[in-house]
Amino acid sequence: MQGKNIKAQIIKHYQYLPDRVAFVTAEMVRNAYQGMGSEYETLLGAFDKDIENFKKRVGKDRTKSTLSAMKLSRGSVADFIQAHYRRKDISMLELTPDFIASLAEIAVTTIKNVAQWLVWVAKEIGHLTDMELHRADSEVGDIVDGKYDWRIEKLENHNGLTR
Repeated sequence: MQGKNIKAQIIKHYQYLPDRVAFVTAEMVRNAYQGMGSEYETLLGAFDKDIENFKKRVGKDRTKSTLSAMKLSRGSVADFIQAHYRRKDISMLELTPDFIASLAEIAVTTIKNVAQWLVWVAKEIGHLTDMELHRADSEVGDIVDGKYDWRIEKLENHNGLTR
């Protein structure tokens, strides 16, 4: 009798998973049956929880600008999921190194393109001297290469703030 109950529960999880994820594996069904994970938590759901928790700390040991950046990042990830997966969200069980690498590649390219566009706009409207343009162009490269991460962290630590 207990065997039929287990089989029914496994079938229930197997039927429920396709509503939440694009593909279903035996491991996903097993994890769902064993209660592993948080009921098929989604990536954007995790973002939302993190943002809500972060909001409570703004002004204490977190900054409003970092909260804004988190919201912007969430929107960018949502756009990525919609464009590449044609869905509104993705299960945490579906996160793969390829997903992360694709998202990171698009993010770096986007940041570089926006920064280069801003330098071009500044040049076109004549707000920067040739020396300032050269410096700004170098700074864009440094930002994309991650050379500013330690400076930002040092400044935030000096001011008693963290991301």
